[in-house]
Amino acid sequence: MKKRDYLYLLLASFCLLLLMIVWHPSTYFGSMTDWYSQHVTLASYFRDLFYQTGELLPDFSMHLGSGMNLYHLAYYGLFQPFTMLSYLFPQVSMDVYFSCCYSMLYLVSVLLLYYFLKKHGIRRRYAFFGSILFACSSSLLFHFHRQIMFVDYMPFLILAMLAIDDLLEKGRKYPLFLLLILMIFTSFYYAPSIFVMLLIYTWYEAKKKNIAKKAMKKYLLTVLLVMMVATLCTSFLLLPTLYTLLTSGRGLTISLSLFWQLLPNPSAFFLLYHNYNLGLSFVALAILFLGVFRKKKEDRMLAIVFLVLVFFPICSFVFNGGLYARGKILLPFLPFLLYYVVGYLHLEEPFPKHGNIALIGLSFVFLVDLFVFYEEAYFVVLIIDFIATFLFLLCFKYQKQRDWYWIVASCLVFCSCILVQQEEVWVPKSFVKNQEVEAITNLLEQIPEDSFYRTAIVTDEEQWLNTLFSKNIYRSTIYSSSFNSLYHEFLTDTMQMSRSSRNDYMIDDTTDPAILSLLSQKYLITKTECPLAYQEVASSFPYRLCQNDQVLPLGYGSRQLLSYDTYETLSPLLQKWILLQTDVVEDGASDIYFPWEKMDDSTWRLIDHNVEVTEVDGNHQIVVEEDEGYLVFQRDEKTTDILNLT
Repeated sequence: MKKRDYLYLLLASFCLLLLMIVWHPSTYFGSMTDWYSQHVTLASYFRDLFYQTGELLPDFSMHLGSGMNLYHLAYYGLFQPFTMLSYLFPQVSMDVYFSCCYSMLYLVSVLLLYYFLKKHGIRRRYAFFGSILFACSSSLLFHFHRQIMFVDYMPFLILAMLAIDDLLEKGRKYPLFLLLILMIFTSFYYAPSIFVMLLIYTWYEAKKKNIAKKAMKKYLLTVLLVMMVATLCTSFLLLPTLYTLLTSGRGLTISLSLFWQLLPNPSAFFLLYHNYNLGLSFVALAILFLGVFRKKKEDRMLAIVFLVLVFFPICSFVFNGGLYARGKILLPFLPFLLYYVVGYLHLEEPFPKHGNIALIGLSFVFLVDLFVFYEEAYFVVLIIDFIATFLFLLCFKYQKQRDWYWIVASCLVFCSCILVQQEEVWVPKSFVKNQEVEAITNLLEQIPEDSFYRTAIVTDEEQWLNTLFSKNIYRSTIYSSSFNSLYHEFLTDTMQMSRSSRNDYMIDDTTDPAILSLLSQKYLITKTECPLAYQEVASSFPYRLCQNDQVLPLGYGSRQLLSYDTYETLSPLLQKWILLQTDVVEDGASDIYFPWEKMDDSTWRLIDHNVEVTEVDGNHQIVVEEDEGYLVFQRDEKTTDILNLT
């Protein structure tokens, strides 16, 4: 075996060893947090929908969220290449497919970075060290099994950096164009930060290659045009998705807190260790501080750019589209940052003239981090890392032997990576296939295939909100970062639905009879007794299937229409009740009809009024002839409600 192949094998073995340590064989390579409840279940739904409709890009989901625009779910990989690849293997369950696919993508990403660093002339040991830092980044491995869209574009990103090299050397644009399209399809949310990073990389490499200023501007313009064309070519996905995001429940968080985001964060929180940031060690921060005093202008400017990204939250706020300032959006800069770090170490330049400022800056950040990270599992590793990095800088300054540092630093980042993974709650294989899942599936299969009603599945498992369990099942639940704001407002504000979770992005099932009827939920699966108006029709331990034939159908016609202005005058309790009797429209009538049978002693009883009440076809018709009127309803001795009419 050739010597140059040895470190590839060693690096691959290191990654496999890391996976074996953190990933237990009795679990899937995924998190209980969002990996299963969103990524796996929605990807499985996309695949099932493809085989039902034959469309690669359907636009409507009838099965989730009481019917919703499917582009609300585009964030979870509606046109993602790796998800669409699973369409070729319908017999492979999505949890197994994702476990294999994304563990392999993690390995491929690390090997690609090593290849990238070597191709740029970095000596093997420094390229290997940079790849170890990449593999053990607190965020990289962590999100390959949790929030996969944070990192699943990484192989394409490193290849795109190589494509830019090819553009600068040979003028070829098509590899970059193809990779940009793949990255947009893979994770369009990260496209802005990816584009900015690639433009900065193009400028930096052009400066390193001593390309003339005029030619450099031409290359930058070419890269920018390629990005624009790639964006236009993917607009069939981006434009509908943008529309749903703008009309969903998530809005900009611009407020007085924006002032604080303009101020620097002295902890370098976006760079160090945390699994929702870049997750690197103190050596990266030390090199950036030293880089400010390097000889070449492009090296100094790039170090300043990285420091601004790390210390000023406003950058992350802008890249996140104004939603929040979180360091996860800086993850596309991770390979580029490591290229800069190991590139500086590779050159073995003398200690900068003003390098003592870097020592002071590093010490100051460490003192701040003692208060920021003191509760984290890797706090001890952080302290040892700072001491080792500080000693490394002293050896660097006084030109002492410092090869020991690579071994110590590799061990430290390895330990910190393992500690971060311990925070994960893995999906046990028994969770996906167990007695409860089989019981729910068996009950759902007893629902007639031609039934066009929804089914409520009342369980304690939030991870099942996006799970259908069986074909031709329609649910009102959804767990997504983007949703129909009107639907969400109707359930939470109008119907005042009680919720089992404080997570505002979760819409779960309920046993409220009014909501069940309005949402056409004829069938209900529960562990407890059937709710009011439902009858048990089947059981499979520990669940029972309940049925109510009186719920409203998904589509119906009605002549009883109430004006929205009159509806607004009702109390919240009567608003909820009246929706079961009539439909509210803008141009509806101002009269209210009450079914006669609803006026008995078992429900609300009319006890006082100052308006005309007549019986019409078995209903009570209320006519308001004066400017104002009122109705007083009573259910028992303690419960009354006054309805004011205008």
